[in-house]
Amino acid sequence: MSTPAEASAHTDGPTDAHGAERARAYAFLSAFTRRKAARTVDFPGGFAALDDAYALSRGDNHLLVDGPTEPEELPDRAEELLGHLPHRAVYVIGDEVGRACAVPLLHAGYAPAVVLVMVHTGPVPERGGPARWTCRPCAGRSRRAGAGSCRRRGTR
Repeated sequence: MSTPAEASAHTDGPTDAHGAERARAYAFLSAFTRRKAARTVDFPGGFAALDDAYALSRGDNHLLVDGPTEPEELPDRAEELLGHLPHRAVYVIGDEVGRACAVPLLHAGYAPAVVLVMVHTGPVPERGGPARWTCRPCAGRSRRAGAGSCRRRGTR
């Protein structure tokens, strides 16, 4: 997919109750990556997001596959579009496309890493949530009063 409109039509297999929200999340990821990139280079099924100012950043220089593509061509396409960089990163949105692209990328020396996109389907608390956040692993026991962080995990 080379446009955000095409990305919004993307689904994984059969339509399910959350397919529309998942497609919306995928479309957002694709569109956000395009807007953030200093430049993009389209290819069938996706694009390269590039920013020479941050040449060492995989988050700013990678391929994003957000639609049907030719999986066997993906490693060569990555080399062509990312060959000027000291690293290679390829993100594939969607289970079906991801499974199709995995084997050629593995054979080309890529190691799998999972980026999990979760769509919240439960009720949203009034005003976006509780005013006080509680660390579930420690149930708030190690939270310093007013510090806003959990000493055990070092994050909120």
